[in-house]
Amino acid sequence: MIGGVAYLAYRATRSKKKAIRQSARKQQNTPYKGRIQSNSGVSLKYEVSVREKTDSEEKSSDLLKEATKKKNEKDLDGAVACLREAYKLMAQSSISYPVETYLRLPLYLQQAGRYKESIVEFETLLRNSPDKIAREFSNITKKKQKGLSAMECAAIYDKMRLASQREKYFSHAVYYQVLSSASRAVGLKLQERNEELNDFKERELWLDGLEALLQKAKKESLAPGIADKGVEFLRSCTEKALEKLATDVAKMLEISPDESAIEKTGVPDQGHQEQSGNKDDHLQWLGEAVRLHIFQAREAWGNGNYDFARQEYQKTAYAMTQIDGQEWAKDKLKEEQAQFAKDDPLYRTIMPIIQKQVSTSPGVLQTSIYGAVPFQKEEIGYALYFGALLNDIRREKKGRTYALYLPGETYEAG
Repeated sequence: MIGGVAYLAYRATRSKKKAIRQSARKQQNTPYKGRIQSNSGVSLKYEVSVREKTDSEEKSSDLLKEATKKKNEKDLDGAVACLREAYKLMAQSSISYPVETYLRLPLYLQQAGRYKESIVEFETLLRNSPDKIAREFSNITKKKQKGLSAMECAAIYDKMRLASQREKYFSHAVYYQVLSSASRAVGLKLQERNEELNDFKERELWLDGLEALLQKAKKESLAPGIADKGVEFLRSCTEKALEKLATDVAKMLEISPDESAIEKTGVPDQGHQEQSGNKDDHLQWLGEAVRLHIFQAREAWGNGNYDFARQEYQKTAYAMTQIDGQEWAKDKLKEEQAQFAKDDPLYRTIMPIIQKQVSTSPGVLQTSIYGAVPFQKEEIGYALYFGALLNDIRREKKGRTYALYLPGETYEAG
């Protein structure tokens, strides 16, 4: 007769084996065999199956390793490119990756002197955290999901603190440290880890590391007040209270809570509809998918890989249709795309041919041009679209197509 402890071990092993077998039926597996020896002398055999990595997952793993290698070799731009490519592949995988894997990109960007881009990536991680956790932990309650997301946000805010500190934006480093502590407190409360949560009732916890940053920011006199705000926040320790804490601390530090991510960069607040003159002030409002294509297009453009850059810019077109509003940001991206087209050898080859056709047949229809110019329809359409933006050609709507003219000339189509 099996003893109590051994019986429990036996039942647990059977349940585990059953779950593994059910999972194994759905995917290709590699078998592993072994034996469990309990304290009571009962010996149980086991056989489990582990899913082999797909080619895509193997490649993303290799790219992550390559990114580390390039970073160690001081090739940070190369490391960033490897991470972006790895993330694209990881998005297609069923494997769950910890947030630390994704935090590498913004930290590498900051170290590469691309701080504004790093902040955009940090904020994307913060925005996506609730959905990411909900997907990866769909089997737990909403409350527990929120707790995990809060803890993840605490880790993200801490790295934002580090990036800001490295850039000597000490006021912002203070801001992010406070938000990191507060997010962790929210997570502890939602996870009912009350003993750890009680530590946040002490002002010393909020002051830990904060005083040195405030001294560098020449705002050391704010330390007691910020610590008091932290203790006050803990009385309710809710997401709403966290928002109030963020606003209060931002006011004390004299930074805008809507622009707290980047000091002196002109990043607009939500709903801002004017361009501030900063090259990248529009990126955080265009969505993660758009930003990924933009950054990859820029890198390819800078390396002279015009075909890949063109493809990446064109991929933003569909992604942009999924974004409501933010027309000012879309227009700014369109300007960047037009400047790329102006530099693109494909455009510079096709446009003179089109202009020659139009000069001999003013008002010729765009549909007629497709058969007269020795390039693919998509390539001609690309040249005509940006030619109109660059004022190299003029298009007037005519039925379901366009009549084409040279700039400054007006004719009636024949």
